[in-house]
Amino acid sequence: STDGPLAGYWNPAAVGREAPLNDGLMVPMGFDMALSGSGLEEAHNLSNLKNCGAPDCQAKIDGNLTRINAPGSGQRMNLDSGFHGRRGRWGAFAGQSIDIGGFPVADTVNTAPADISNNVNASRIVVRGRRVREIGVGYGRELPFAPGLFLGGNLKLLQAMTGHADFRLLRDDKNSLNMPDKIKEAAQYGWNAAADLGALWDVARTFENAPWRTRLGLVARNINNPSFRQPAAAVAAGRPVRWTLNPQVRLGAAVGPTRWWNFAADLDLTRNLTLLDGVASRRCGFGTEVNLVDHPRFNLPLRAGLSRDLEEPSAGTMLSLGFGLRAFNFNADLGLSVSRKNVTTEGLGTQNSIPRAAFPSLQMSLLFGTVSPNKS
Repeated sequence: STDGPLAGYWNPAAVGREAPLNDGLMVPMGFDMALSGSGLEEAHNLSNLKNCGAPDCQAKIDGNLTRINAPGSGQRMNLDSGFHGRRGRWGAFAGQSIDIGGFPVADTVNTAPADISNNVNASRIVVRGRRVREIGVGYGRELPFAPGLFLGGNLKLLQAMTGHADFRLLRDDKNSLNMPDKIKEAAQYGWNAAADLGALWDVARTFENAPWRTRLGLVARNINNPSFRQPAAAVAAGRPVRWTLNPQVRLGAAVGPTRWWNFAADLDLTRNLTLLDGVASRRCGFGTEVNLVDHPRFNLPLRAGLSRDLEEPSAGTMLSLGFGLRAFNFNADLGLSVSRKNVTTEGLGTQNSIPRAAFPSLQMSLLFGTVSPNKS
């Protein structure tokens, strides 16, 4: 979105774009979950072989451990929350992003059936966690010599907590499964600063007769490559002493055939690294919004779209659905993106089928206007 308090998050240049009900406060929340490869599925299935009495038990164990070590396998999750405010050409924000990545590592030495039954096999899941909190300000404005072209930037202070822990797959100790506490035990904390830059072209402000209210945007996040120290456990496991919050560049476009019907598309221009070794993310998406009730004091937009991670084809094409509600100055938006491909996991005699990727989101805002509609 190029309007509202969250505009500076998507593109700081958009803070300079005046429109009705642009100022206000917003609280967004989002959750991402994605599975890659088949190794994590096999890791969950290893416990099923503890009481294996079949003649081909050794072959099943060897096959399971080989598949556990499949490159690029794992699960990653992300939870974002924050608070955004906007007044005129200025924006302010505070929030946090929690990233967790887990991948299996098989013990290919202690592989006898007795080693599996007696929990001697040391196959494990390595979990890496990061929590990055940020507070910052942003500013954007239209260039006086280039109508329709907006530039902006964010300056932000970051605090990172980085954790690393191993969890044995066959251990019976339930306390060993308290993942948040175990990650925090030896976490490393650090501070740094970062900057974002954005550009937005509102074509209709440059060319008066341009059709469909076309807008093009480009944003680059964390352009200064802020880095933080790794915890001792991660360094001991072979990780670099410092990790970097790599720059991310994203391109977007939006068109509106009518005031109540819009299309939008975006594409990651950078290959974005994840907490899983050898696994990256680069998303592209396309969607549409139809405002079923287009009234100055009440809106009911419905949204649908398709997206895909170009670096993770196993997730398939994702379907996105959502709706919003604007009643006077209050806004609420709810959305869900789900992969069309499922993963079946087994454990303790049960089977569960879950989407390979899912992204629910929710945001609420209280808006107030400072400019007249003819300036939008």
